[in-house]
Amino acid sequence: LFPLLPAELRNQVYSYLDSSPATTHLVPLKLKTYNNISHTTVQICAVHHGNASLLALRKYGFLEGLEYTNHLLAHGLELWISIHFTAHMKMFTPKHWNDKISVSLRKLVRLHPWVKNVPSIKIKVLWEP
Repeated sequence: LFPLLPAELRNQVYSYLDSSPATTHLVPLKLKTYNNISHTTVQICAVHHGNASLLALRKYGFLEGLEYTNHLLAHGLELWISIHFTAHMKMFTPKHWNDKISVSLRKLVRLHPWVKNVPSIKIKVLWEP
């Protein structure tokens, strides 16, 4: 598709295409839910605003599809984290919660090493005792 364009220009084209609505299509990390972390539910999801059609090209062996996938993994992913606390303040122990969520996040990073380099993280916290 773009074989005559230099890599820098292709990356600019890919960046321009990163303006679609957020989607999890073809993202290696689907929605992860952790329920048993001290009266909380933590959901982690990776999304991108990239072009799904261009991403689908990697399945057919097009170089641009693979390049675009690598571009999105390096520059175009967002991590959405939702934390829903359901316990009363007196039942919540921050140290215990921190230890448990740290273990879960370390496992996630071990499975998906690109997560530690995600350029954008959006966190929503809801406290509902």
